Amino acid sequence: MNRLAVVVLMFLCCEVTVYSQPTAPATTAPLQDQGWQGLSNPQSGKKKAAMVSPKADANSARNESVPAGIPGTFPAAAGQVWKEYEIRLFSQEFAAEREPERFVLEWILKETGNDTWFGPPLGALSVTRDSVTVYHVPAVQSTVDNVIRRLVRPEARRHTFTAKLMTVSNTNWRTKALPALKPLPTQTAGLEAWTMTREDSAVFMEGLKRRNDVRDLAASQPVIRNGETHALDQKRPKSFPQSVRLDNRSWPGYQVNYGQVDEGFSLAVSPLLSLDGQTVDAVVRGSAQQIDRITDTWLSLPTVSASNQRVQVQVPQVSMWQIHERFNWSVHEVLLISRGIVVPALAAPAASGNPLPNPLAPLTARSTRADLLLVIEGRGADDALPPVSAEAVAGRPKGIGDKSAGRVNSRGRY
Repeated sequence: MNRLAVVVLMFLCCEVTVYSQPTAPATTAPLQDQGWQGLSNPQSGKKKAAMVSPKADANSARNESVPAGIPGTFPAAAGQVWKEYEIRLFSQEFAAEREPERFVLEWILKETGNDTWFGPPLGALSVTRDSVTVYHVPAVQSTVDNVIRRLVRPEARRHTFTAKLMTVSNTNWRTKALPALKPLPTQTAGLEAWTMTREDSAVFMEGLKRRNDVRDLAASQPVIRNGETHALDQKRPKSFPQSVRLDNRSWPGYQVNYGQVDEGFSLAVSPLLSLDGQTVDAVVRGSAQQIDRITDTWLSLPTVSASNQRVQVQVPQVSMWQIHERFNWSVHEVLLISRGIVVPALAAPAASGNPLPNPLAPLTARSTRADLLLVIEGRGADDALPPVSAEAVAGRPKGIGDKSAGRVNSRGRY
């Protein structure tokens, strides 16, 4: 009996000890106390305080330094700010199906870099047809602001560009053009770029028209708006018997597997005028592939119809080229790019009276290679004067780029 009384007394003492401990009040810490800042609500203008409750779970110890923010707040330890930019003036220049906001997004990513938005510090970018919303550090905001102003300025919206893509079989066009060409640095192996004045460009283009080895790869010159990414695409599928698979369940005992090569080119040109309107930045990227030649191969197959069935397959030799460059030049000049000697891509239909041979026929022979040229020229709102005509330059006594007699009158534009 005495032993039972002692046990009951010890149990009561333990109960008193446990419930006599003071209970620690639940504490919360605002984000600002941990190096974070609440984001101002653009609608209410008030800052929301973010409170964090520490977790007692041992498994969450590695996450204690990353507080769980209340919705509506972003971390701003690096000084990030929230800004919105209007782009309606730029978007209204395009039809709805063109998605002009995509052009804005591309130029923002070109100027800031993709890593800016996928690494620390935390940032956010949202682009609609009417506005651009950015949450990032002031340096990035300044870059975005510069891009938006280059797109929405009235002078920039009235500026357009043309792009002409062609091939020249003989590279001797450089002989006469060399004095007028000013080289630009390039990164792609085998690629060259130059600038020339508009008057020299007119003489150069007129000289190309008189050659019989020049082929236009586009039926017309597209008009490209400032900031727009314009695609020059021309492709067609080419199929060929690539391999053979035995199949005794069907006649004649085998099946031919056909391969396909999408011959042609895909080129994108994206020009953007500088803020002062004196220089142009242009990104040119693209690729092309073409069947250079096809080799016929005969296979001997044991089939149900014959013990030695001969079947022909074809092995293609495909040539490809790529380009991804960024150029900067004066708005008063014309950009000329040479990709070098490549297999010619698909050519535009020939004009009447000037038959154009098919560069792919015959496929069993090696395709004729040619020098691929791209000419980009800008036209502003004050460039109402027509391009220099052939009659104006026909009497020039010396070669292209000559500074003496025969110089075309620039009418005070330069």
